[in-house]
Amino acid sequence: EQLQSRLKEAGVRVHLDIRGEKLGYKIREAQLRKDPYMLIVGEQEMKSESLAVRLRSGETIKEVSVESFILGVQNEIKTRSLNTYLKQGASSEDA
Repeated sequence: EQLQSRLKEAGVRVHLDIRGEKLGYKIREAQLRKDPYMLIVGEQEMKSESLAVRLRSGETIKEVSVESFILGVQNEIKTRSLNTYLKQGASSEDA
């Protein structure tokens, strides 16, 4: 809920799914809705204060800082492009 508030303050549309459904079911629903990003925040992400970002394509980028994600999405909103920032960040992190 804190992440949802931060994203809304940053001008990002957010849908929080806290239903008791299985994660795979929630991911499938988000893919059918064509949500560009699914942010997964579990115990591991809470400890490291990071996010696991799942792209619509099914690719997952782990350990993205909240600030980095917000800046990247704000840039994508301004430039009207999708996944450019995160893919660049993921490829540099993997190297």
